[in-house]
Amino acid sequence: MKKILTGMLFCIALHTHAQTNITEINEQVWKPFVKAFEQNDAELFCSLHSRSLIRVQARDLLNYDTYTTNYARMFERMKKEQTHSTITLRFSRRLSDSTRAFEEGYYKMVYPYKGKFETGYGKFTVILTKENGQWKIMLDSDLSDGVNEEVFMSGKEM
Repeated sequence: MKKILTGMLFCIALHTHAQTNITEINEQVWKPFVKAFEQNDAELFCSLHSRSLIRVQARDLLNYDTYTTNYARMFERMKKEQTHSTITLRFSRRLSDSTRAFEEGYYKMVYPYKGKFETGYGKFTVILTKENGQWKIMLDSDLSDGVNEEVFMSGKEM
């Protein structure tokens, strides 16, 4: 009986720790990430990524400087055009320990295109690392193949 109780308490402690990490990640990464798109805030966007970032994009691997420079240009262009994109995230898998996290999910992006707004969907995979007490995106990859509103909605909200 003592072994069963000890095992149950250990499982509860692990679940509580993982939930704390998810809450921290949401507050430190994903809520500001969404805000960066809504406000065309390149500085905020860049601050969410590790300087050791690996961005998997189509057939390329980008580093922090290249990736964040591309987004800074996009945000600046959108500011000049007085428009912005919105991004909504839903999660299919979230695993973490005290310093690392692996997350998969879906995004829905509404973005300006030729004078109107379009909607696009994709699946993302990220690895986060805790640097100086702050969660940062260390690896980021996404694909749009086969993702639609139904698939997007199958994920869990932040």
